Amino acid sequence: DYRTFNEDLFEKSYSFLNEYREKEIQTLKEGLKKEKNAERKSEMANQLSKLVFNFFFFFFKTLKN
Repeated sequence: DYRTFNEDLFEKSYSFLNEYREKEIQTLKEGLKKEKNAERKSEMANQLSKLVFNFFFFFFKTLKN
């Protein structure tokens, strides 16, 4: 049935998003070290914390299943 959720297929199809998120987290960490502008640094830190939270939220959610 095409309406049944296939978790394995979903994971394989969208695994690139986790890779992309990990790269974005690394880029933000590196940028934070170099950034001099306090306002921009704060924005980057907020974005980083959101990405990290979402990454771990979905990671632990998949561990439960």
